[in-house]
Amino acid sequence: MQANGLNSDTSKSGWEKLNRKLEEMFKEIGMWLASD
Repeated sequence: MQANGLNSDTSKSGWEKLNRKLEEMFKEIGMWLASD
């Protein structure tokens, strides 16, 4: 449990960055589909 908690704490920033990139990608895809 402790090791798992440490891993989740250290990966939080990484997940936030990944989520932002995914959101940007989906926004671009949505705009591309809407313009088509």
